[in-house]
Amino acid sequence: GKGARNMNCKSKVYLAAVAAVLSLYGCTAADPLPFDPAKFQRNSRQAAEDLRDHEPKPILQTLDATYNPRARSTTPATQTAATQPTTGAPLSEDPILRMTLQEVLHRTVNNNMDIRVAGYDPGITSNRIVEAESRFDPAFFFNPFYEWKETAANTNSVSPLPVRDVQTFGAQTGIRQQLESGGVAELRYETTEYYAFTDLFNTRKERFWYNSLVAELRQPLLKNFGPEISRARITIARNDYRISLLEYRNRVEETLYETEQLYWQLMFAEQDVQIAERLLAETIRTAELLRARGAEDVTRVQTAQATSAIRQREALLVRARAQVRDLSDRLKRLMNDPELPVSGNILVLPASEPLRSPVRFDAQDQINQALEHRLELAQQLLRIESASLVTRVAKNNLLPSLNLLQRITTDGADPDWDSANYNMLDLNSTSYRAQIEFEIPIGNRQPHAIYQRTLLQRQQAVDQYRAFIEQVALEVKLALRNVETAWSEMAAN
Repeated sequence: GKGARNMNCKSKVYLAAVAAVLSLYGCTAADPLPFDPAKFQRNSRQAAEDLRDHEPKPILQTLDATYNPRARSTTPATQTAATQPTTGAPLSEDPILRMTLQEVLHRTVNNNMDIRVAGYDPGITSNRIVEAESRFDPAFFFNPFYEWKETAANTNSVSPLPVRDVQTFGAQTGIRQQLESGGVAELRYETTEYYAFTDLFNTRKERFWYNSLVAELRQPLLKNFGPEISRARITIARNDYRISLLEYRNRVEETLYETEQLYWQLMFAEQDVQIAERLLAETIRTAELLRARGAEDVTRVQTAQATSAIRQREALLVRARAQVRDLSDRLKRLMNDPELPVSGNILVLPASEPLRSPVRFDAQDQINQALEHRLELAQQLLRIESASLVTRVAKNNLLPSLNLLQRITTDGADPDWDSANYNMLDLNSTSYRAQIEFEIPIGNRQPHAIYQRTLLQRQQAVDQYRAFIEQVALEVKLALRNVETAWSEMAAN
């Protein structure tokens, strides 16, 4: 029937309106994938299955002064082999993988988790730039309304038809745009349908449409005026983005520095193991010579000293081998390569040789280069720039609020909605309004306090930059002295 057709038409209009709103809103971002901690733990758990179980050796309570070459220990006859001291498993028993420094650094850059975590910060801050720029995106609005008003009959009214009951249906729709000058421009269309009962018994009903097209501009003239003030958040967000990029670069450089430092420490630790093994072998050979001459001119004290030296060499070898394995695990942690999990038993050892020729440094040139390229100095300059902009914005907020409002309106009214629109577009009923809005807080204490705070924060950033200069110069000077000292020590040794 007619009612069903009207209902079907209303449903179509409703669905069309919902679709239009969704198309204006756009698609939302995809939900994040479920987080499964067990999935991330699986590689380390599987690699840990290959580790050997080490039974701790009991600590000896007594020490015999007699060297026994068969047992390579001076233990009483009552002790078993299980209680004899041990130097631990040799490095050769572990699966060894030798890697060059270039390969280690390459895997670190590709897989290190600290670098990967730091890499999210530039992406996060770049979205803050979009957030700040979105203030200047045009906004569509639609505001429907209904109003019902009942008034008492006015017996003194000159109108023969006093209004008793008025019902109003209407809507406002249009586009609003934030301007870089600080103002707001708006173009809206208003349509209103009036129902009025004009007799005392609410039996006579009048109905008409009143439509308007309004163009409005609200522009600040003092406070919040100008593109620098309105775009301050965008400028600060871009400075923060550049700071995050420098911080990411600093994280990469620090991680590579730590990786290379561990690499050479691992090389030195491996050499320490080789030296400790040779020292232990020579000490054992000396003890055997003393034992062979024991009947001639070797005293018991000398034999005890040789045995003590063997035990000391064994202890040093245990620590040296553990140091190699510790540094290897730390290096694998920095590389974070899925093929080389920290919990695995693969021993990573260096394959590159260190640079043996001296490098000459010029102190003045190094300090100049550091002052020009150090990342913390560049970051602090960006912070000073942002603090200076905030200070200028705070100074602008000291001004009183003076706004200019301009509005142009064209109206049309008719009992028929289409005719009311035609009357509106004929521009026969046009109005213009200009308005000045002035406001200033009595005392204006809050803007003054904010301005003073921003001045102090900017000066704090400037003084921090000066402190960084001194710190950078000190670090370069100390580093140069350490290099010279280390070279001189190495030459002397």
